[in-house]
Amino acid sequence: MRSMGETRLFTKVGKGALNRAGDWLSKAFGRYVKLVLPAPDVGKLGFHSFRKTVIQTLQAAGVQAELRAACRP
Repeated sequence: MRSMGETRLFTKVGKGALNRAGDWLSKAFGRYVKLVLPAPDVGKLGFHSFRKTVIQTLQAAGVQAELRAACRP
């Protein structure tokens, strides 16, 4: 993108959204999650809570802490 003179990765995403340019990503993530995952029994699965939900699900399934930590970025 830089070689094409762009300064942003997602050039067609406007900055005028309520939560600035990241709003579209959060909404797109929510739509995708609804398509591929069942609804949670309690609460809701959102963009910002996804990481914590994955960790808690792995803990409940008995996945060892070393394996859970190996998946962190």
